[in-house]
Amino acid sequence: MVEQITNKDNKENIMKSFFYFSMAVLMVLSVSCKKAAPVPEPTVQLADCYLVKDRPVKGISWEYTPDKFRSGVLEWDNQGRLAAICLKSSETEGEDYLFTYLRDSMFFNMRMYDGSDEVNITNPVSVEGGYAKNFWTLISLNPEVYELALQCTFEDGHLVSKKYAESELPETFAWENGLLVSRTTHDGDTWYYTYTDKPAKGGIAALLLDEGPSAYSLASSYILGFCGIPLLPSKIEFQANGSTERRVEFTFNYETDSDSYVTSLTFHQRTLGDFEPSWTFTY
Repeated sequence: MVEQITNKDNKENIMKSFFYFSMAVLMVLSVSCKKAAPVPEPTVQLADCYLVKDRPVKGISWEYTPDKFRSGVLEWDNQGRLAAICLKSSETEGEDYLFTYLRDSMFFNMRMYDGSDEVNITNPVSVEGGYAKNFWTLISLNPEVYELALQCTFEDGHLVSKKYAESELPETFAWENGLLVSRTTHDGDTWYYTYTDKPAKGGIAALLLDEGPSAYSLASSYILGFCGIPLLPSKIEFQANGSTERRVEFTFNYETDSDSYVTSLTFHQRTLGDFEPSWTFTY
């Protein structure tokens, strides 16, 4: 009887020991798995001039020559940052810009395609204090070598200069009340900007500045912080270096919905004569 109890106790002790050993192994494995799990890379915190807090522009269509249109789709992430721009000239021709945000940098990949031909270019941009600082360009594939192509300086939340590597002097930007009022190129030419009292909702200002409406410059205009300009431009003027003449290059006319979002735009450009390109926007 004593022997039977002893054997039974031994079996129970063995079972208990095995149970506790198994639990200990599971706890170790659990801790090991937690330690081995990949930690997501923190994403860069961009300044307000990059972020769209209201409804962003998501679709564009524009007439680039009489009765010939191009279209584009814009994608934004849940932080209000631009994620992608996809522009099409036809079913087989277009450009895509894809944005990736890391802890202290961003990348935008340009993909240009025309039928069976395709080119992909990755552009790294370092970010300091929430603003785009240094732009790099690929100069060698094997080995991969990048060189500094452009440096930007921001003050009080606005771009004040950008300097290309091949230029001795920077382009400079002047601001008043959050509005870009002039841009002087490295060779001394100056562009002047005048505004309406209508709000530029949805980040639309990045489509209309730096020198006028352009879907193809949207990626760079966004990275330069033009997305946050609060009012719609009424005209853009140009004055050549050394000249006293300040001529009007662009004038703008808008249609808006009941919430003051621009739904369509026509503009007059001096060099296009009577042809006035039209744009439409969706949100």
